[in-house]
Amino acid sequence: MKVLIINNIYSPYRVGGAEVSVQVLAEGLRKNGHDVMIIALGNIEDENTKSGGVTYIKYPHVEKIWPVKKDRNIFSRLAFQYVGDFFKAHVSSKIAKTINLFRPDIVHTNNLAGIGSCVWPIVSSFNVPIVHTLRDYYHLCVKQTMYNQNMQCNCNRQCKMCFMATAIRRLRSSRVDMLVGNSDYILQAHIREGYFKNAKTNVVSGGLPDSFRLEEKTPPQSVTRVGYLGQLVFTKGVDDFIQLAHNFKQINFVVGGDVSNQYALQLTTKNSLSNLTWLGRVNPQEFLDSIDILIVPSKWHEPLPRVIYEAYARGVLVVATENGGNPSVMDELPQEYKFLYASENFDLLLSAFQKALDFILSKKFNPNILIKHSSLFSESRIIDKYSMIYEDLHSNYLKK
Repeated sequence: MKVLIINNIYSPYRVGGAEVSVQVLAEGLRKNGHDVMIIALGNIEDENTKSGGVTYIKYPHVEKIWPVKKDRNIFSRLAFQYVGDFFKAHVSSKIAKTINLFRPDIVHTNNLAGIGSCVWPIVSSFNVPIVHTLRDYYHLCVKQTMYNQNMQCNCNRQCKMCFMATAIRRLRSSRVDMLVGNSDYILQAHIREGYFKNAKTNVVSGGLPDSFRLEEKTPPQSVTRVGYLGQLVFTKGVDDFIQLAHNFKQINFVVGGDVSNQYALQLTTKNSLSNLTWLGRVNPQEFLDSIDILIVPSKWHEPLPRVIYEAYARGVLVVATENGGNPSVMDELPQEYKFLYASENFDLLLSAFQKALDFILSKKFNPNILIKHSSLFSESRIIDKYSMIYEDLHSNYLKK
């Protein structure tokens, strides 16, 4: 089957976990015999490239609003969000040309900020079925986080401003045939607000390369190293991780993530604890193998943090907020392996972390239970699910 995947950012560029998940999907589909092409933003000078057997066609991006660029101002962020909603000339001819040449059986859209919701009516005009996977809140929220930092508020519903600002996205979403959430939380958040009214729905969680998983691991004898891995931004709750380090000075705390943005530089300047180390960008597998517990202190409703199931694949226990899709990663674990807390209350983080410490020190912890659990999010499982979705949708289109 010929699958055209559209995502705003693709390898070698990366901002968060969504780009990794899309790459794992594309290359996994290719290995399973599908003919896959990617459309994403990039440097037009090197227009067509191949990566993992997948052809990557790049749109030109505007450097000043490119999300890989550090410390964009509010105007560049808004421009990146809305350029594709109201100025479709920059993408329409490119998408039309690609569809004419490639003749896809399915178009699979993902994160669309910077490309825009105009993609859907363009694809629909070619009578090609559309699968869309929700990996962020672009369609619901002008900040893409459903989080108001000033009010310390996790938004469970759209505010009036976002309702009006995203009206065109709601209207165009009716063109999508199959809506997939990477968690049930993000799926229901969009359905609640009246998006994707004509789409069938499904949940497909994961995209963990099979090579990432350990075969077996022995339990740690003690807890000496606790980690945070991810973007260093306020909504990720890095400040709570630092405060935790203040409270457990006998344990080493390590941070893996790019420290070049303004917020990260402020954190590193103000927090020079003897038991806190800033490592910068790291190899995720090597980082996770070096720690005993991972903290995921997200303040916003993160749709599905890859880092949780990546940690489980390396046999690492996780303490996380109960926001967004975090609990769903733990759904099928035994209760004693779940360590969740409400993000608004630091005392609850202290309590959850202490319980995780005690669990490991009690010698009841078996990391191989986590490793086995991580198979639910494996690449092979996800590729099989999407292949079935594509086949069903394509065969139903042929019957029309």
